[in-house]
Amino acid sequence: MATELNTPTGADQGLTATLAKDLKVIAGDTGNLLKDAGCSALRELSATRSALTGRVRNLAGATDEFAKARPWTMVGVAATAGLIIGALLSKR
Repeated sequence: MATELNTPTGADQGLTATLAKDLKVIAGDTGNLLKDAGCSALRELSATRSALTGRVRNLAGATDEFAKARPWTMVGVAATAGLIIGALLSKR
């Protein structure tokens, strides 16, 4: 059996070069899209973090005011929660 080697012709080399160039362009575009998506995600995360931080601060302030206005209620809630957690853990 004779083995033939296929040598690329000029047209095949041109197509290969064009394909390689197109792949480089696609890779570059993909990189740019990923960078843009990352920047967009960071902006959304920052906005969400700011909104969440504001809500947590408001909740902490409201909790502090409630605890100062009704200290014995807070003691009762804490004692009840401790009893419930203790009962659940002792059943294990």
